[in-house]
Amino acid sequence: MILNLVRLSIAITLLATTSLWALAQTMGTPIGGMGTGYVKFNARTGNFAASGKAPPAASDGVSEFSNKQSSSSGFYFFANGQAVSKATSTTEDAKCPVYTAQFGATAGVTFALTAFGPFIPGSSALNAQLAVSPLAFFEITATNGNASATDVGAAMEFSNQSASGTNLLGGANTGANDAGMNNAAITFAGAAPVGNAYLLADCDISSATFSAGALGSFATTGALTNGAGNLVAAKCSIPPGGSARFKFVLSWWRMFVSITDRYGTGAPDSDNYYYHNFYADSKTAAQFGMQHFDDVEKGATSIVNRVMACNFPDWYRDRLLNNLYPLIQNAVCAKNGRVAFWEGHYPIIGTIDQGEHAALWYTFNWPSNQWRVPRIRGWANRRIFSDKSIMISILLLQVGPLRPILCARGTITSVTITGGCRTPPIGRT
Repeated sequence: MILNLVRLSIAITLLATTSLWALAQTMGTPIGGMGTGYVKFNARTGNFAASGKAPPAASDGVSEFSNKQSSSSGFYFFANGQAVSKATSTTEDAKCPVYTAQFGATAGVTFALTAFGPFIPGSSALNAQLAVSPLAFFEITATNGNASATDVGAAMEFSNQSASGTNLLGGANTGANDAGMNNAAITFAGAAPVGNAYLLADCDISSATFSAGALGSFATTGALTNGAGNLVAAKCSIPPGGSARFKFVLSWWRMFVSITDRYGTGAPDSDNYYYHNFYADSKTAAQFGMQHFDDVEKGATSIVNRVMACNFPDWYRDRLLNNLYPLIQNAVCAKNGRVAFWEGHYPIIGTIDQGEHAALWYTFNWPSNQWRVPRIRGWANRRIFSDKSIMISILLLQVGPLRPILCARGTITSVTITGGCRTPPIGRT
């Protein structure tokens, strides 16, 4: 199935405050795929927040950390009998789609975070699938500065509900150990239409042990109490001067079923998400993400490194990256390939220039998923504009000769096409 990037823009009616959408060195960056929902981690407070279902939290004109913050979340570290609960740091930075933080040393072992979304530049089926996957990646790198081997552990906690009891990513509000995964995962079980979520751990040290459930005696042993709970942990021995990479993948699987006939088709809409074409549940997605963890990290960090290596001013390089957030935070990708960005009728989440900037970046990185003309078939498939006047603004980014065929049904009252194409006559049906 082709993901048709069709940009439908209506008149913008509201303005967003700058502080709400600022990403760098503030409250993290959205970590997730395009049109999947996302997770944010704020190292300054040690908290997670999430928006795993359309519309995103930002369309309500609110910050995730005000309304969708996990009731109990964060990272926990253990080293040589000492522990840090809910680690925080002011040494952090956000350059979409990567977020980093330095947590300092505990018992001679330093801990650092690299969080990133599922983005690998380049045209391939794998890269295109990852880009629209409901995945958030977190790596804790522990470096042993001691003169002897040291037992080190790292745990990630995510309560799947806010303080007010609002579910965040689908499935149960509280997790449970998935014993069939060698105590390396917790599942937030749930069936349609509730959805489900999953948290999976791994470590690059082959002798590492895993635990999943409640915090228990982690502070003294580096291991959790297996069973019900919202944490998953890995523990290993790191040689002097060596390091270990503790890997965590958080995934979710939601359903979207409208309770109203939004498009006048005579039936409620039930789009669901594009990632339903690849994954039957969040566990399948998490396992896929962990399988490609290292490649995704290299790809996502390469995006940041290459932009920051150019000779533009530092502030401009930072903004070039962080203006990509609409790709993750604004996008909605339906199962049948239709894509929209939340603007216009909804409270604006970024301005048009930011939205187009993100869309341009996406199509240049994954050309197989770019705007397909003349096969703009989403409107015809759903007939969502049947017998209604429409205004369409399309930005065609495909290289080469373009011969657009508009498949919408109804009377076209205004059409603007950029990219060297002729404008079709107004009034055609």
